[in-house]
Amino acid sequence: MGFIGQLLNKDSDYTSEYKRFKKGMEHNPGDLGLKAQFIKFCLLNRFTKHDTSEDHVAEALKLFEAMAGADIFDLQCHYLVGKYYQEEKDHRKAYRVYLNAIKRFNQLAVKDPAVKSDNSELAYSVALNLMALQSNPIDPEVELCFKILRKSFPLHLKRIEFENEMAKPAPDKARVKQLAEEIRKLRAEEEKTAESPARAEKTDPSPGKGGPAPSASAEPAPAPLTAAFKPKEPKGIFSKLFSELSPTSLGLSANSQGPSPQAAGGEGKDSFKLPLPSQDSSGPGFAFLVFHEDQWEGPYTTAQLRSLGFLRHGTWVCRDGSQQVLQAYEVPDLQPLFQFQR
Repeated sequence: MGFIGQLLNKDSDYTSEYKRFKKGMEHNPGDLGLKAQFIKFCLLNRFTKHDTSEDHVAEALKLFEAMAGADIFDLQCHYLVGKYYQEEKDHRKAYRVYLNAIKRFNQLAVKDPAVKSDNSELAYSVALNLMALQSNPIDPEVELCFKILRKSFPLHLKRIEFENEMAKPAPDKARVKQLAEEIRKLRAEEEKTAESPARAEKTDPSPGKGGPAPSASAEPAPAPLTAAFKPKEPKGIFSKLFSELSPTSLGLSANSQGPSPQAAGGEGKDSFKLPLPSQDSSGPGFAFLVFHEDQWEGPYTTAQLRSLGFLRHGTWVCRDGSQQVLQAYEVPDLQPLFQFQR
């Protein structure tokens, strides 16, 4: 698997990898992409394996603050830093990091559609986390982000209300049923809105060519990701080593091995299925790698994850073929599988 392949394995030597990052940054002090990778290295190890010392975490956070005004923008770096502050109950800092990330994403996504297409799920997750930290009124940047992503803002307000009700010691069953029905209707409206640009692109005739062409309302074709948004590749000896710290880049893909779903037990007795439709397929993008018992397993389809029964809100997952590591509650396709623990 090589250097990156060993990064999150059980037998990886965290200290040696940390020293290699430090040496690389000393040799390339102006390499912002390398610094962003170092921040993600420290935080993701801290989240998954808990190998990172608090001194190293503090070093990574200080480096992140020093890069705040730089041209480079790494959305996953912002996500992990915000997630750290959120888990540490420093909601003020988490709010600031998430909001700055959403603002920057909105600015870049308007200019370059590829920013939206390549980072939509991660931006969506950041927006959801930001909503969880907000008090009314909701920040307009969040509503703008939902508009850019073609997501229903009212739907997610209802979801928050639903989760708050479910978190009560004795949820109001009638209210739960009512909210579930409202969520179902809003979800259907959201899916219809998301499908309409695609239908317009297929049916709008192209003048003089006799073939289909995108309509004025359809999204432009994705363009190359802007250099200001995507981190520059690290230079020198590290150019092929420091990529996104995700299962895909670690060599874990469709050939990865995990425990057989048939060997697992059924769903937990406290599970509650959110009555929303979810897609299930064995193809890339519909399966997930899961960080379970100190290692990445899978990929699993949602049906397999339902059978395995170990998925929780805070489980770290990565969509098969993606470079983004998220927590399960932030992935819409996994929401029906959440097990509410009281």
